[in-house]
Amino acid sequence: MFISVHTQDLLLYLPAGLAAPLLLFCLYRAQWPSLFQSNARVHLAAGSCLSLGLLWKMLALNINDIFLLSLNFVVSLSLIFGFFFTIIIGAISLCFLHLISPLPWENIAFHFLINVTVPASVATLSLVILERTAAKNLFLYTLGLGFIGAMAASLASGLSSLAILYSLNSTLFWPTWDHAQYFFLLAFPQGFCNGMLISALAIWQPELLKTFDEKRWFGH
Repeated sequence: MFISVHTQDLLLYLPAGLAAPLLLFCLYRAQWPSLFQSNARVHLAAGSCLSLGLLWKMLALNINDIFLLSLNFVVSLSLIFGFFFTIIIGAISLCFLHLISPLPWENIAFHFLINVTVPASVATLSLVILERTAAKNLFLYTLGLGFIGAMAASLASGLSSLAILYSLNSTLFWPTWDHAQYFFLLAFPQGFCNGMLISALAIWQPELLKTFDEKRWFGH
């Protein structure tokens, strides 16, 4: 979801103060050699930056000219690239989105936190929890993380936006609250699309999934 705010809104300051250090930390911690050692991963990362921005631009629902809901593949990116590169790719995609859309630049940090950081964090946390279990069923990875994880991430993004708007006493809280049912309506297609993509990659191109352990899930 993308929110169009005015410069006098307090949404500019808190998100920017959180987003900037996180992005710098990810730029520092990302394992750049592992990305550039494979041309396929470089092309996949570049294509993800472009396609995610276009997806946000084309498949979005505008509510009262201030609130947009869009399909989000950040969960899939988290399983493909890991947390650090997902944050970087998401930031680049948002810059591209703001270049090709009328969204004001002053709220890009808010979009970054809600549409990139929250779903990437949910996906990463879900993966950590799953890895600490003794489960070896492939469906727990493809459907548990790809489908259910994406649904949870979608709901978390919506609830996080409400929490930030409420904490800052923003005038956009009540218009957003009035359309909160769309959080639940969007959760299933989010889960379906992400689950389908992760399932396909796990079966046909498991080497593209950085977080996928073939020995554990395939038993070899």
